[in-house]
Amino acid sequence: MAGDIESLKQRVDGLDVWDHILEASKTGFSAVDQELVPLFKWYGIYAQKPKEEGFFMMRIKVPGGQLTSKQIYKLSDLGKRYAHGVIDITTRQAVQMHWLRIEDIPTIVSELQDVQMDVVGGCGDVTRNVTGCPLAGLIEDEIFDASKELLEIDGFMTRNRDFSNLPRKYKMSVTGCSHWCSQPDINCVSLVGVQHPETNEKGFTLKVGGGLSTKPIIAKNFPVFINREQAKDVVTAVTTVYRDNGFRDKRHKARIKFLVEDWGVERFLEETEKVLGYELERVSLLRIMVTGAEEYFPSPKESHGDHLGITKLKNGHYAVGIAFVSGRTYLPDLDNVAKLAEEFSLTNEVRTTNKQNLILVNVPELKLEGCLKKAVEYGLKVEYSAFTKLGVACTGTEFCNLAIVETKARAKELFNYLDEEFLDFREELMISVTGCPNNCAQYSIADIGLVGCKVKDELSGEMHDAFRIFLGGRLADEAQFGKPLDGRFLHKEIHLTLKNLFNFYKSKRSNGEEFRHFIDRLGIEKIQQELTAC
Repeated sequence: MAGDIESLKQRVDGLDVWDHILEASKTGFSAVDQELVPLFKWYGIYAQKPKEEGFFMMRIKVPGGQLTSKQIYKLSDLGKRYAHGVIDITTRQAVQMHWLRIEDIPTIVSELQDVQMDVVGGCGDVTRNVTGCPLAGLIEDEIFDASKELLEIDGFMTRNRDFSNLPRKYKMSVTGCSHWCSQPDINCVSLVGVQHPETNEKGFTLKVGGGLSTKPIIAKNFPVFINREQAKDVVTAVTTVYRDNGFRDKRHKARIKFLVEDWGVERFLEETEKVLGYELERVSLLRIMVTGAEEYFPSPKESHGDHLGITKLKNGHYAVGIAFVSGRTYLPDLDNVAKLAEEFSLTNEVRTTNKQNLILVNVPELKLEGCLKKAVEYGLKVEYSAFTKLGVACTGTEFCNLAIVETKARAKELFNYLDEEFLDFREELMISVTGCPNNCAQYSIADIGLVGCKVKDELSGEMHDAFRIFLGGRLADEAQFGKPLDGRFLHKEIHLTLKNLFNFYKSKRSNGEEFRHFIDRLGIEKIQQELTAC
């Protein structure tokens, strides 16, 4: 497979496939060259399941998660006309539509461009949507607003033929947020806002080589201080090293994380500096400071924060989080969000989060109560439980050719069930419902990760949907990947399994003990014994 796609990329630049899409759109699906379909991803386009029916999924980039009401209206309009009224928010702050026909794709892309939205780099072996803090520039305790650098880097990488044939997909985070809400630990390359320990200058440090999929790896800390003016050049150099040295012979080893693992930090940094033409300032990570904090590398305590909630901003206004369970929106949800932005946001702005939610920003205090009331009237979720706030789900078998089980509807059903069973549960947990082992819904970093699989009925021989369960995943200062329980738990009974798990947690936790620390203390074997006995 690696040889096939690499051979194809040598013959056809992914950016050049647009001409074929335009030509095929004049005739219809029968005119699509199936050999070129893998390159459609460079324009955010995947073949939807089942492939032979001729429908496509399209992913639309939202750099840094920053949207305007005008853009949201356009997304809703396109969803209504072409995508059965459904728009999904992704775990990389992008949005995606399904049920698209090749005949309609040029019109959709053109109309998105009219509102300054892009699909190039939505997928493919190129830089994906660059993620950042959804409240960049707005929260009191950020190191600085990194939106300028984020948008500059995203704009430079998009449609850049120097980097339109990377070994594999390339995920990037640029943030000045002290909460690390953009998950720099699991990105290919991340610029993280810091304050220099001696000069107090605000800039970035570098993390390279993170990623999930079937072999998750935490990004390595690179002991450098990067001036804000250097940000694009450093990212360009890192990307050049990856482009020229990444492992292309085996597709499953082609991510940058494997190159960093193979080379180590020092060699990778040396090669990056050769491309840059100068050495970066070495600063011990233990001595870099976050504003207002003691000396330490800025690894925050919270694991899964995405700023959802009612948040007072440093300008005196408010942010209002709107939760969409498993990221799915239906008509007229997005129209209503856009109406809220126009009526209540001074800047007509909404931000996406990597927990598949939206945040309305810059709501004046005098309008806050009215905004919340109107959101409820629209049926939008501005009050959320421990389970619905951070719960995520991938696309699942409904549309994805790789998925093993259905996810979106099951996640909604599961979270609603847990809400009813545990009304007094206040601890915020990330529960991931993932359709296959590829980690699109980030099960490895979730408190509870459910991974779709099949189990065979010993009597009838029938195959049933099931989940594997991973426990104790997290990011930030205690970063680790979830550990698997043995066995496979039936899809139709997973709600009961989690009910037993939470009841066990409530009965055996120490005073004030968090779920993740409970899992650490008892260990997977003890949890396994309890769930097996139920």
